[in-house]
Amino acid sequence: MATGHGSVRIISERPAIPPTDSAITSPAPVVDAEPWQPDTEPSTSRATAPGSPTSRPEYLNQMTATFSAISMVLAARMLVLLALIGAFTLAMMTVTEPSNNRLIANGIFDVLVFLPLVWLYAARG
Repeated sequence: MATGHGSVRIISERPAIPPTDSAITSPAPVVDAEPWQPDTEPSTSRATAPGSPTSRPEYLNQMTATFSAISMVLAARMLVLLALIGAFTLAMMTVTEPSNNRLIANGIFDVLVFLPLVWLYAARG
């Protein structure tokens, strides 16, 4: 590719600069500086930061009670949801292939499992 006026040169076409003898033979300059040493005296002027409002015991106790209440509500809802899925599955099995045994099993499950869970959930709120 020609490198005349108006043409584009890519990086690999740059001419290599040969190293000079002075750069190879001259040592790097040495800086005369003292090494850094940490302070050995403890600083008494440092102010301690005030405690975070989220780390106070009252706040932590309040948050623990809140999360405990949330987990109790979610646990009750989860049990009711699982019982509802079971009741729905039994009802679908009873509807698709009706028989007296399936109808009795569905009724027993609803009376002994699903309805008490719904009653407990409604009573606790």
